[in-house]
Amino acid sequence: MEKIRWQKMIDDTKKFFTAPTELYSNFEKEGGYLEPIFYFTLMTIIGELILILFFTILHPKYLAINMILCILFIPISLVGFFISTIILHIIWTMLGSQESFETSLRCNASLSPLFPVGILASLIPFFGKWIGMFIYLFIVWFYLVLASNLVHKIETDIAKKVFLIIFIIIAFIRMTYIVKWEIKKRNQRKKIKEMVEEYEKRMKKYEEDMMKMYEQQKKIYEESQKNSQ
Repeated sequence: MEKIRWQKMIDDTKKFFTAPTELYSNFEKEGGYLEPIFYFTLMTIIGELILILFFTILHPKYLAINMILCILFIPISLVGFFISTIILHIIWTMLGSQESFETSLRCNASLSPLFPVGILASLIPFFGKWIGMFIYLFIVWFYLVLASNLVHKIETDIAKKVFLIIFIIIAFIRMTYIVKWEIKKRNQRKKIKEMVEEYEKRMKKYEEDMMKMYEQQKKIYEESQKNSQ
């Protein structure tokens, strides 16, 4: 039965950030699926906890909803993980790799520490979205090139060019999405502002009409009082 080696995961995470070349030069290509999947899930949970903490500070009353969303995101992220592994394995195979699907899955799982880092970067005010898009993609590209060369034995120049083209396309799609989203948000804010202004105008007119009615009723009452005398 496969075991979760906590110390190895800690050591590999340290190497990932401090000595990535050493990590991929001595990469463990086999050993089962349990540990890499668990490692990916663990990093996903850490990233989600960062998000929950951030949003709980801003909106404490939504803690329960955030926890539910976090739990629901885990199986969704696992599906995305397997899909991305299949895509990476196909790319590596087309580039000449002879490694197994398990090796590709382990390479993909090794990138998991970038998820919580990307979450932290995305939370930076004003520039978070752009940092999360460009710098995050560049870092992923750097590690994929290392894994391609040191694990899958693909020439560095070929790996650089192929993944650079793919990431330029991803960055363009991402940038287009962000711009469209920002335009949509601005239009929504503008529409809400116009609705609020229209509501305020109507309320002001309503108050003015009510004051006129009040003055008229007051005048009628005063005249009736005079006539009765």
